[in-house]
Amino acid sequence: MHKPEILPAIAERALARRGGVRVFDRLDPARTAHIVVDLQNGFMAAGAVCEIGNAREIVSNVNRISAVLRKAGGLVVYLQHTCDEEAVRSWPVFFEHFCSPERRDRMIAAFTPGASGHEVWDGLDVQPRDLKVRKRRFGAFAPGSSELHAILQERGIDTLIITGTASNVCCESTARDAMMLNYKVFFIEDGNATHTDDEHNATSLQHGSAGAERGPVRRGEAGGLNGLNSLHTRCHHACPMTLDFAARAQSRGWPACAGHDGSGQAPTSGTRPCPRSGGRRCGRLLPPGRASSGA
Repeated sequence: MHKPEILPAIAERALARRGGVRVFDRLDPARTAHIVVDLQNGFMAAGAVCEIGNAREIVSNVNRISAVLRKAGGLVVYLQHTCDEEAVRSWPVFFEHFCSPERRDRMIAAFTPGASGHEVWDGLDVQPRDLKVRKRRFGAFAPGSSELHAILQERGIDTLIITGTASNVCCESTARDAMMLNYKVFFIEDGNATHTDDEHNATSLQHGSAGAERGPVRRGEAGGLNGLNSLHTRCHHACPMTLDFAARAQSRGWPACAGHDGSGQAPTSGTRPCPRSGGRRCGRLLPPGRASSGA
């Protein structure tokens, strides 16, 4: 599992821009899709052409998110990186310039539909009602890549939870384009994986700064997605948040709003209502000097 690192300057800039740690105060499960990116044999199996060993460590977290979201009425979609004839024909810049001839042949062999490498990793808990969608570019929303956007729009989906591999390639591209298409995006720190901690953390920090809500699965209900089945209640259950991020902000004198001190416990001294929540327990961290009441 990757070891998250938060650079103070980036954290402070993000907090100043956003006005708090969290961007969204709640999720509607019926309008939420868990997008599982490229967790296929070609990325997961030992010795595979695109093996990312760290991706095998996130499978249990990915399955937990899928299970809870399904129970709450949400959608689970497995994206499958695809190198079929159409992908090769329509994306020659990649296949002719970013792959050696040997790697190009291996990629096509592995990710052609019907090949073992194209199949979803058997450790994933894929259920009959889940969807599988082929993807011919890094990002699922790029023109010519997939039918994902149309599928989500048809179902009224407006919120995406992004997990998968590689954090800094297909997951990053899909998450960023989703936000540009007006989806609310949650980028899960311990539900995404790539080759190194440096690559993963750079991607996660960038999303937290400018493009998505970012956070872990397993930090307790206050900070993770364990409370997905309570998405309609308190946003400290609904919004994934890095507790390290919150703790760093609080250490700089930014008090938590009433109802959230980073532990998920009852309000403590020194907390105050968030001005954006009308006094609800929204879990935001407030910069010094912000009004303590009002919508």
